[in-house]
Amino acid sequence: LVIGDPIWLIAAANFTYLIGICLPNVAAWLLRRDYPSVDRPYRAPRGAIVLGLLASGIWMLAALLGFQQFGLPTVIVGLVMAYSGAALYAWRTIEDRLRAGLPAVGQSLHLKLTGAMLLVLALDAAGYVIAVSTVSAEHRALIAALEDIFVAVAMLTISVGLVLPGMIAHSATEISEAAKRLTSGTLRDFSRAMVALGRGDLGAAHASVNITPVSIHSRDEIGEMAESFNLMQQEVLQAAHSLDDARDNLSLARSQLDASYQSIVHLAHHDALTGLPNRAAFAKHLGLTFEQSIASGETFAVFCMDLDNFKEVNDVFGHAIGDELLKEAALRLTSASQDAFLARVGGDEFTLIAAHPISLKPLEQLAGRLLATADDAFDIEGQRLRIGLSIGIAVFPKDGSDAGTLVANADAALYRAKAEGRLNARFFEPEMDRHLREQLALQLDLRSALERDELMLHYQPQATIDGKVFGFEVLLRWRHERLGLVPPNDFIPLAEKNGLIVSIGEWVLRRACREAAAWFAPLKIAVNLSPVQFQHGDLVNLVHSILLETGLAPARLELEITEGVLINDPQRTLSILRRLKSLGVKIAMDDFGTGYAS
Repeated sequence: LVIGDPIWLIAAANFTYLIGICLPNVAAWLLRRDYPSVDRPYRAPRGAIVLGLLASGIWMLAALLGFQQFGLPTVIVGLVMAYSGAALYAWRTIEDRLRAGLPAVGQSLHLKLTGAMLLVLALDAAGYVIAVSTVSAEHRALIAALEDIFVAVAMLTISVGLVLPGMIAHSATEISEAAKRLTSGTLRDFSRAMVALGRGDLGAAHASVNITPVSIHSRDEIGEMAESFNLMQQEVLQAAHSLDDARDNLSLARSQLDASYQSIVHLAHHDALTGLPNRAAFAKHLGLTFEQSIASGETFAVFCMDLDNFKEVNDVFGHAIGDELLKEAALRLTSASQDAFLARVGGDEFTLIAAHPISLKPLEQLAGRLLATADDAFDIEGQRLRIGLSIGIAVFPKDGSDAGTLVANADAALYRAKAEGRLNARFFEPEMDRHLREQLALQLDLRSALERDELMLHYQPQATIDGKVFGFEVLLRWRHERLGLVPPNDFIPLAEKNGLIVSIGEWVLRRACREAAAWFAPLKIAVNLSPVQFQHGDLVNLVHSILLETGLAPARLELEITEGVLINDPQRTLSILRRLKSLGVKIAMDDFGTGYAS
């Protein structure tokens, strides 16, 4: 605008300024009136809005009066009055932001509009001042250029004034809609659900779920996002339940694994049948007792125990009865042993460690209690059984300074107790150790007796009551190169124990048949069979092949067996006896109690 323009054009331009300046404040006032509960970090106070409206009113007065028509002083006074309201409004805004703890100049739409308003007013004021000033003729070119600039600024201002109200109105509508969506409906539910999901409030497999699906109020992008979130939430919940189930299964598996581990540890050191400590636990406890006794200078004793006649009971009544007998015997021995360490080391063998006896008398009393418990009859599944107990005792340190020696000497004492009969307890004596070593040496020599041709047969005549000899019983003797003639009682039990009786029995049968076949008189021979021979190898084929090899008539051979042969697997034994009898040989039942030593 330039001096001389019609008053209506000046008024129209000023009215456009009025709209551009006033509408932002009107928009803020409308938001405050219609949405008083909107949460914002800063809300323009009512005083700031009033100052903005006052500045707009003063500017409207300037537009109506046309101050620029009255000269420079009047224009300056009018501009000061018009801009003072805008300046006060800006200053009040800065103060309010500082009190709210916000920066003086914020990046908000409200401040940007205020800044734009002040800039337009400042440019326009400069135009007014220059327009009313006296301009010389030589500066008319400059005036013409400035006029063009001011015209361009005015046109831009008018354009902004026309467009800005629509933009502000649209923005106010969008802000209102956004405020609604933020404070209610889908976005509110969506926000709450996101917070719950972020906290992990998914419940547990056996508890109520703490989050609910998001309600969908529209089919716009928010609604689609809420629908996707509901789907994701269900998948997360399913995964949470699966994890809970997996956690429960893992906890159960871990409990079972711990129980299995404890069971394995227990089985590694305890007998599965009786629950007593096993051989490994006995060895460990014996080592600890040795260390403690050496450190304290105190003594202790080791008991080696065997159940008497247990093998016969096991063979006659079966392993089930034998196992029950072992469990009952273990309970009785545990009760009688009191504080002593009792272990089952295998079969019917038990060991015991009695710590720190003050003399032999407490050990004798302990042995007496153990023997008494085994002497009482056992009632097992309707069977009344009687067994016994043999005990060997070795005392540290006089009977051994290390674990191996002490246990070996207790075992030697047990060997002596069993040799003297059932229900015996013997303390170790050095002579027992010597006897045990002799037995071991004799057993080693017996292995090579056949190779060295040290075994021989003796024949004991069998006669009728009138003195007529009808046959001979074959007896086995061992002529040892160092010991001389060894009695059968000394080596036959050893041969049966280590299995050598099978090869020795075959040698006896073959030698006896060969020698009898060479006799002039057809006398019969009686050969004893060991129960071990019925358990190993094919006895029927062996007898048949020896008869064919030697040419001895089967009727001249009589095989003598003991009653003990029928005890172990009687059905199999009877089948073997029938097949032997079918060969033509005779079977005689004999029970001298000592096998070949008869």
